[in-house]
Amino acid sequence: MNDDDFTLQYIVASSLYGTLPLSEILPEIARTQSEHIDIWPRVHGDQREQVEAMGHDAFADLLQTHGVRLGASTRFDLGPVELQQEMT
Repeated sequence: MNDDDFTLQYIVASSLYGTLPLSEILPEIARTQSEHIDIWPRVHGDQREQVEAMGHDAFADLLQTHGVRLGASTRFDLGPVELQQEMT
C-alpha cells in the first residue's frame, strides 16, 4: 500500500450536537467530510430517542435525503449485559 491509497474515514457523534433535531444535524455531516453518523441516547444527546419517535423507516429516509449512513449506535446507557436487546 502506498500513501495515495490511504484515507481516513470519519464518523460524527450526534452527541456533539446536544439535543438538536436530526433534521438539523444531518445536513452538517457533509461539511465534516464524513458520510457516517454515530447515534447517541440520553444523557449525552437524544438522537436515539428521536429515531425511535420518528420510526426506523422515516430515519432511513432522512439519512438517504442527506447522503448520510448510520455508522454506529452508541449505547453506553445499556451497559455490557443489556446490549443483546439491541442486536435482536
